[in-house]
Amino acid sequence: MSRYIIALVTLLLSACGWVAGTPPEQAVRVLGAADVGQCRLVGHATVALVDKLDTLRSDPAQVQQALNLLARRSAVTLGGDAVVPSGAVAAGRQAFDIYDCSAR
Repeated sequence: MSRYIIALVTLLLSACGWVAGTPPEQAVRVLGAADVGQCRLVGHATVALVDKLDTLRSDPAQVQQALNLLARRSAVTLGGDAVVPSGAVAAGRQAFDIYDCSAR
């Protein structure tokens, strides 16, 4: 449960700067489920965009890019280096599994 709280606090603190990631965030990879077989699951995060971002809603690629960055920020907080979407985008929200793949 504390991992979810950490992820939520990270998202709240980073709400204004989601456009460009920091170097640690940029190092986190967005992978598919088939790519993390040798990795260790470290947590889960559900990320969301603010409802007032109407300009992004018209471009699904931008929405996905922003959600991926928020998930990568959560991964840094939880000590992961990879994220895998665990659900589809719905109403500006998406769930991710966070992995540590450094040992593979």
